[in-house]
Amino acid sequence: MATKKFYHDIDGQRLAQIIGFRLEGVADQAAEDVIAGSLDGTNAGMPVYRDDLEQIRYWTGTAFKSLALETVGDIAFKGGIADPTNADADVELVSGYQYVIEAAGELSITGVTISGDATVKPGDMVILFDSTDDGTADTAYVVQRNVDEATESTAGTVRLATQSEANAGTNDSAAVTPLKLQSKLDGQNYTRSYTETVTTTAATPLTITHNLGLPNKDAFTVNVMDSNGSQVSVDVDSVDANSITITTLLGQTDLVVTVSGAAA
Repeated sequence: MATKKFYHDIDGQRLAQIIGFRLEGVADQAAEDVIAGSLDGTNAGMPVYRDDLEQIRYWTGTAFKSLALETVGDIAFKGGIADPTNADADVELVSGYQYVIEAAGELSITGVTISGDATVKPGDMVILFDSTDDGTADTAYVVQRNVDEATESTAGTVRLATQSEANAGTNDSAAVTPLKLQSKLDGQNYTRSYTETVTTTAATPLTITHNLGLPNKDAFTVNVMDSNGSQVSVDVDSVDANSITITTLLGQTDLVVTVSGAAA
């Protein structure tokens, strides 16, 4: 087809129509890059039609950008990714394109940053995004949809246990919250311990403040060990729910005193 070249603007006075007009067709990214190499800021606004993307694109002065013919932020489902470890065969790098994972693996797309957990499973979704607005998606957002039930070795969803389940202690698949655990322990008057290393003065009571909050100030046990690892017998007296006294006939150093009792 013969080509007529214009080296001047054509002014239609906002009245004339161009009938049967067709934009210049560009086969792919490589062909578009060739055209971009000959353009600069004075060519801003020049349109082309990308055959592979089926999109009208225009020159911004520095790069080609897709003409937004859709609502900004639209997501279009484009199918599945058969092999996430080599997703290039199934993925078009267009912002807003959405895919579903068909096989487990580590998601990899050439030239694309994976946002989120790249370890995907069947049913997970991948949404592409163009962060630089140059017409090519460079970020893939992973939406985890196929979440397993949590186990000791697998992260996943978990149900909170009821108070009765926490009290029974037989359900191995529900999680116990700190409040329910504390309620269970409080109901059982569970045993707590306090340990302190002390030095005594001969025949002088030494107060040990254990702060165990004993429901019965006289219900506790005391163990005393010396620095040689031998058990020592001392005189013990209860003071209140949070303290006792110990007395030795001779002064002793480095005695390890352990008080154990039921907590309120």
